[in-house]
Amino acid sequence: ARTFQLNAAFDSLTVRENIEIAAYFGRQRRRLAGFRLGEDVRQATIEALDFVGLAAKADETVARLPVLDRKLLMIAGAIATRPKMLFLDEPVGGLNVAEIDQIMAMVLKLRDQGLTIVLIEHVMRFLLALSSRVIIMHHGKVIFEGRPDKVAEDQTVVETYLGQGTQKRLKKFFDEQAAATNPAVGGTP
Repeated sequence: ARTFQLNAAFDSLTVRENIEIAAYFGRQRRRLAGFRLGEDVRQATIEALDFVGLAAKADETVARLPVLDRKLLMIAGAIATRPKMLFLDEPVGGLNVAEIDQIMAMVLKLRDQGLTIVLIEHVMRFLLALSSRVIIMHHGKVIFEGRPDKVAEDQTVVETYLGQGTQKRLKKFFDEQAAATNPAVGGTP
C-alpha cells in the first residue's frame, strides 16, 4: 500500500467512506459492479480509523479536515488494505514539530508490528529517527547508502542536501542518542 505526497481523497465523502473504498478496492481485485461492503471491509475500516485516531471524525466530510487529519486519512486508507509493505511519500510535509512527532509515533508502532515501511521524506529528523537503512539519491543516482547515523559524515550528502548547519545538528542528534543508550558515553543503560 502507499500514500501520496498530495492528499488523494474524495473530499465530498466522509472519512469513513474514504477508508471503506480503500479497504474494498485495495485488498483484492474487486469490481465496481455489485459493490457491497462486507464485514471484512467494515472491520478493516474501524481498525484503521482507530489506529490513526480518526474514529471520532468518521462521519465528517473530508473537505473539512485540517492537514494533519488528511495525512492520517491517507495512512488509514493504506493500512486498511492490510499491506505487507507500506510506502509513505512525504507523510510529514507541511506539518509542525508536534504533528511530525504524532506521525512518527504511529509509523514506529506500524514498524513494531512487523510492517516493512519505505519512506520518501525531506524532513531529516523524521527520516533518520525511523530508519534502519537510508538510501539517498540525487538526480536518479544513489549518493549514499548505509546507516542513518552515518549520513551527516558523508561529504557528498552534506554538500548536496544538508549544508554545514544541518550536518552539525544531525551529529549532535546522533551523539545524544548514543549517549542516552550507552553508559560508556555518559548515558543510562
